[in-house]
Amino acid sequence: KKLSKGVVIIGGGAIGSSIAYFLSKKLSKGVSRVVCIERDKTLSRSSTALSVGGCRQQFSILENIQLSIFGADFLRSASQHLDLGNPDFSSEVGWRERG
Repeated sequence: KKLSKGVVIIGGGAIGSSIAYFLSKKLSKGVSRVVCIERDKTLSRSSTALSVGGCRQQFSILENIQLSIFGADFLRSASQHLDLGNPDFSSEVGWRERG
């Protein structure tokens, strides 16, 4: 019997969800499944949702600039990437650009 490998991520805030999303898009090399475990199914009480943070976009190192541009672009279209087709689940992340 062939064993399948899976990845379990604890925490579904911005970091955990991001890791789960991008790993699931790259399933290969024997990894059969990605599971993200979060105690709050709505993610409304996760540390990310409760923070007042923003997305810093001014850096002096090229790699940081590229990462922040990628992150902001992803957030602008997150609802398209994250739509599960489930009417009980909103893929809206609440991204608002101001400044």
